[in-house]
Amino acid sequence: MSKRSEGINVLWAVAWMLASIIVALLFTESSVFMHNIFTVLCMASYFFCFRNWIKSGARAVSLYTFFVFYMMLCNLGQSILYLFMVPEELLTMYNRFSMEQIVPELRFQLLCASALNLGTCLYVHKPGVTVALSEQTVVYKHTVPVKRKTDIIFDLLLFSSLIYFLLVCVRMIGMRQTMDYAEFFESGRGVGEGLLVNLAKFFSLTLSFWALLTKRYTSTVYTSLLIIVIVTNLVGARGLSISYIAILMITLPITHPHWFKKKTIWIWALGGFFAFASLSVISTTRQSELSGDVLASEYGMGYNAMATIAEMGRSAGPTIYTMEAGGGEFRSPSILVDLVRAFIPLSSRLSIVKENNFNLSDWATDLTGNSNSGIGFSCIAELFLNLGWFGWIIMIVHGYLIAYAENRAYRGVMVGRYAYAVCLLAILCSLIPWARGEFLRAIAALRYTLYVVIYLWLSQKKL
Repeated sequence: MSKRSEGINVLWAVAWMLASIIVALLFTESSVFMHNIFTVLCMASYFFCFRNWIKSGARAVSLYTFFVFYMMLCNLGQSILYLFMVPEELLTMYNRFSMEQIVPELRFQLLCASALNLGTCLYVHKPGVTVALSEQTVVYKHTVPVKRKTDIIFDLLLFSSLIYFLLVCVRMIGMRQTMDYAEFFESGRGVGEGLLVNLAKFFSLTLSFWALLTKRYTSTVYTSLLIIVIVTNLVGARGLSISYIAILMITLPITHPHWFKKKTIWIWALGGFFAFASLSVISTTRQSELSGDVLASEYGMGYNAMATIAEMGRSAGPTIYTMEAGGGEFRSPSILVDLVRAFIPLSSRLSIVKENNFNLSDWATDLTGNSNSGIGFSCIAELFLNLGWFGWIIMIVHGYLIAYAENRAYRGVMVGRYAYAVCLLAILCSLIPWARGEFLRAIAALRYTLYVVIYLWLSQKKL
């Protein structure tokens, strides 16, 4: 890509951001027509995120594109279905909210998606910063496993963390035999809490990347990750599997490039469509105990795929409730508080942390007046909660940082600097669920990465 075209990409991103602001300010009518216009504009903004990322030379299948795709489905899914006039029973959000409530959410989402695109372009337009999959496969092909005495510590931590989550999977299946999903969720889904659990999650992410990218225990790690993904999805705890799905997406094309030739694309496409459609069928098991007919459905795969999008798209609901809370006047610097908690020891004693340390999903659920069913949260809702209509500014920073983190991590792996690289990848994996959750999910990964950075700095090693 020429320097001129790179500059034009940034200028176009700025122009699109300004146009989005103008449209959101001027067109405040809450009609079906404006709903459809804002839905199309949101889709265009997400498309620009994909286009500019890929055009820069970065990997098409990446943590960045996974986050953008997941964010789009979770926050725009039902609006897209409404646009294409799918069966009305799938559009539960439209049965709950009026256009006067939905259209403002779409206006704000347009600003956030456009800001994400702008932040991304501000980083990837620079020459030589992105890493292509072909570069990674070449480096991996010539990687020679090296055994060091200190590796036994990493091996112990890797297998301990994976075994812990495999045992959690066994516990999950046992719990779901006698519980519906609501009871299962209230019981903590069998995962547990505390320092050791957070460490296990961090090590399972970072050391899985490390092992796979250095050709260590490849089959064992892949098998473990696959079991975790399958079981967590079967029991209905999809959010717990997202980070591990991300590891598989990133590493498989590097370690097994022969599986991803042009002639196998249709196989992956069919398999991905079947798996995606099956998620809606699995969701029905949340209303009862887990049984043998978990994948049984009376509908076709097309309908099931739309049902999956509809179920994921309900994450727009928390944004609507958040925007209406206190007439839009209620604010909480939750992201700042999470960053303080991540980087400052014993910060839980600070007054700002005490005042703003609350579960956003529970808070949003209380706004519905129905305490029996959690509605979750989303990144769009949290941005509005933090800065109101100016929350999209945070997404510019987020777009820049995640673009930096992924490409910087790949560069680190390619030159053999794994410590900082796998920590960055772990942070990104932890942030993907933010699309339909809370930023606090990334606290542990951010905190432990800080410790790694401090260690590397004290030992005078390059990041």
